[in-house]
Amino acid sequence: MEYLETTSNGWEGGLIILWNPQVIQLLSSEVARSYIVIEVKVVGNSKTYLCTNVYGPQKLEDKLLFLRTLLNLKLRHPQAKAIFGGDFNMITTLTEKRGGIRKLNRDSEAFLDFIKSANLVDVFPRSSVFTWNNK
Repeated sequence: MEYLETTSNGWEGGLIILWNPQVIQLLSSEVARSYIVIEVKVVGNSKTYLCTNVYGPQKLEDKLLFLRTLLNLKLRHPQAKAIFGGDFNMITTLTEKRGGIRKLNRDSEAFLDFIKSANLVDVFPRSSVFTWNNK
């Protein structure tokens, strides 16, 4: 296996992407504090894929900049099929939220705009309503 990683800051952050170089050919990569992105292709196939692992920031201003950065990543690789996964620290619907104030914030609108602009599909978990739990 080969991998790229970012280090955590205490309990916060820290990302890793792993791949098998016998199956996946790495074409390019970029590592930042909030994301790791690799452009790859399956050995013997010409299609390219943009695989991005994210850990989104907490502050609204940082979230908006983060989403613009991710969209620019996608736009720089127009031919690649894109997969964005991880913890965005944002939601698209209230069904993804339990507890706290029950309303969508400005970051939710920006997140929905990002998904639409990047031509992505929001995939919901099949086995559970929530993919994480605070407490």
